[in-house]
Amino acid sequence: MDDVRARLLEMLVSGKGTGDLREMVAQQANSNPQLQALLQMMARREAPAGEEAVDASPPDPDHTRRRRAERLREKLDDMREELEELRERNELCAAALGACFACWGTDEDCPECAGRGRTGWRVPDRELFQRMVVPAVRRWREKAGPSVGARREAEER
Repeated sequence: MDDVRARLLEMLVSGKGTGDLREMVAQQANSNPQLQALLQMMARREAPAGEEAVDASPPDPDHTRRRRAERLREKLDDMREELEELRERNELCAAALGACFACWGTDEDCPECAGRGRTGWRVPDRELFQRMVVPAVRRWREKAGPSVGARREAEER
């Protein structure tokens, strides 16, 4: 116990490692009723006004691991959902532009297109093209001004 007191005194004087203080006290609290009381007092003191203090007994390592694993599973599920959404969006864009959904023509080893799948590789999906590309082209022409459209028309003649 003298070792614990010495470490406590050192932490209090230096102001460093106070995060370790609660853990150290919690480890010793199992066998020392005075430390259990100290933990409870600390928890009551730290609790916001009007809120009940949380149980100050030492944390259950199994519960902590289970909670951490649960948070990781939730994060993994969120990431899977996001990946699915991004894949669907990628496939829609590729179809609208007639490109390979797997590599967009950047991978010679691609099993879908063997690296030939740049935009226009296939006939674009008419409905998707109208919905996704035409508004962007219109907006671009509005921003660029009539000279761009006139030049294009003259080039096409």
